[in-house]
Amino acid sequence: MSTIIPFEDDDSFEIALKGRKKGISGTGKAGTRKSFLKTMMRLVDANKSSNVRKQSGRNSFISDTPRNAQRVVVKARVVKNSGPFSKGSIRNHVSYISRDAVKNHNEVSPIIYSETGITTKENLEETVREFESDRHHFRFIISPENAHDLNLTEYTKALVKQMELDLDTKLTFIAVNHYNTDNLHVHLIVRGVDDSGKNLVIKRDYISNGFRFRASQIATKTLGLRTEREIRNGITSEVKKTRFTQIDRDLLAKIKVEKCIDLRKPIENGFSEFKRNVQIQRLRFLKTMQLSREIKPGIWKLNEECEKTLRELGLRNDIIKTMHEQLKNERITEHIIFDPADSHQRNITGVVIEKGLSNELYDEKYLIVSATDNRAYYVPLSKYSETPAFEARPGSIVTVSVKRGESQQRIADENILEIASRNNGIYNRELHLKSINTHRLPQGVTPENYVENHLKRIEALEKRGVVERAENGWSVPENLKEKIIGIAHESGGKNNFVQVKLESMQDMHHQKVANAPTWLDREMSEGRLPRPDALQSSFCSEMDRAKSERLQKLHAMGLAEKTHDCIRIKPDYHEHLYKRQMEQAAKDLSSRFGKPARINPGETFSGACKGIHHLPSGPHVIVKRGNEFVIVPHQRGMERMNQIRLEMPRTQDTQYPELKFASLDTSKERDLGR
Repeated sequence: MSTIIPFEDDDSFEIALKGRKKGISGTGKAGTRKSFLKTMMRLVDANKSSNVRKQSGRNSFISDTPRNAQRVVVKARVVKNSGPFSKGSIRNHVSYISRDAVKNHNEVSPIIYSETGITTKENLEETVREFESDRHHFRFIISPENAHDLNLTEYTKALVKQMELDLDTKLTFIAVNHYNTDNLHVHLIVRGVDDSGKNLVIKRDYISNGFRFRASQIATKTLGLRTEREIRNGITSEVKKTRFTQIDRDLLAKIKVEKCIDLRKPIENGFSEFKRNVQIQRLRFLKTMQLSREIKPGIWKLNEECEKTLRELGLRNDIIKTMHEQLKNERITEHIIFDPADSHQRNITGVVIEKGLSNELYDEKYLIVSATDNRAYYVPLSKYSETPAFEARPGSIVTVSVKRGESQQRIADENILEIASRNNGIYNRELHLKSINTHRLPQGVTPENYVENHLKRIEALEKRGVVERAENGWSVPENLKEKIIGIAHESGGKNNFVQVKLESMQDMHHQKVANAPTWLDREMSEGRLPRPDALQSSFCSEMDRAKSERLQKLHAMGLAEKTHDCIRIKPDYHEHLYKRQMEQAAKDLSSRFGKPARINPGETFSGACKGIHHLPSGPHVIVKRGNEFVIVPHQRGMERMNQIRLEMPRTQDTQYPELKFASLDTSKERDLGR
């Protein structure tokens, strides 16, 4: 493996060219090494003359990567630690990038490291807390083309060291090497605070260009310049790819300058002529896809939707590959992408086979669901798809449906309309801030965060022509809701999103033996009994076996009876199982929350919400008062309440009823924050 040093002003090093022994030191022809060193020294001199160190990445960075330098793909993002969806963001991201699945095949655990050296997931807690307290942090995904030839840990440390020199500050970071894909890469998270405790601000051109230049520079210093053959092979490999490529990017750049692509004249320069021929080959391939056309011999035009189509095809290819990898042991022939924009998309119910990130930089998630219709679905999730604390996991049973886009915005729209109605049809930030009751805000949300989200919404409505900018705010029409619904219909479903309902956190193995009501019980009580002779997917076959075993379990418990041709569940099965579940839950939770309270018919119990507990029958909320507690079925919004008042219905005399809510400390969800 290679040993890497930061790219400083030290010229006392040797570099092995690719194909020879890897590392900073190596052997080779003296003339070749001298030639390469001269090239690299010119880069150093160029950087000195451009005053990179003094200007720093915070201010500016402009430098071109040589054509034969090592290629490194860098993706970067600045993440603010504020807003309703930011809570736990950095913690969840660190947890995901450091999961066991990313480790190298010969490693016991993932390679996690920071400025203090190699560390473990357990030792990251203090660092993560520091990140959470900052205004923002930076995320990078670094993918060298020849990552297999690099010691990724040493490479990343050298890159961070160079970044510190450019930014003129020490950096706190977390890095994890990922070996679980064909393209080895590193996740790097940099704290948004400099060594003086101030917010670290890095200019866009350094993040966009300078960091990538440094990544390529250090890889080149370690592995040597790419050969002409490697460069040409890399370019020609993209000619027939059904995704957006660097060749396409170059073609689009030509169009911006010349309005069309003129490739008639041969070019004397050898490499430029090679690129011209490659571009002609690519255009001919795109023509077979109806994405380009030759308007005159040698003169081409691209379809206006060319880039969009190629990016969508690339994404689709990635999805198909992911589904094949995750479903290789499933007896499913039909793989479908769940599309919320499709007006004919039906709801599906099934088991979660896999949950992952489709975009690791932006934490965009997906599910793969094996459904009861014997099909497998790729389900893209938005930030609205799952309810916090009710997120699905592999093995969970879920129902996936389409939610109309305008429904998600209705709460903010009603708030905007109400503020405007009190101010002659004008909405503005100051009025909204004054009207907020901080005791009714969702936990962890400040008034400024809350209003900021409304401002984003009204600015989006302004772009669509629904509201108009006024001198001191926005003019809001009285028929705001109708206008929004009209736009949603015109959009053809583009604003729709996926909604995931968690039917059961338990997998079927645990459900079939549970001493509690389960999703399987609910399915069978509604008439969906096992069909052992049907030709089905692995999931459906497993589900039917689980139903059959569950029926036998219920029969042994006295909650189902045999007839001449089947076993039938007794009508009162749920009441008996629910009582057993709650008795066991009270015992399990008493060591943490105190004594289970007994509430008689007609009595009330008021207490603080202490969290959500997922039981086999569904989610329940723990309400605690002093040294007593009760467990009640969850209702939407309960987890955000500081105090909950419960009332035992007079018609029930059991110890474990499904309690009726007398009141919450918030009247309606849409009033949150007012």
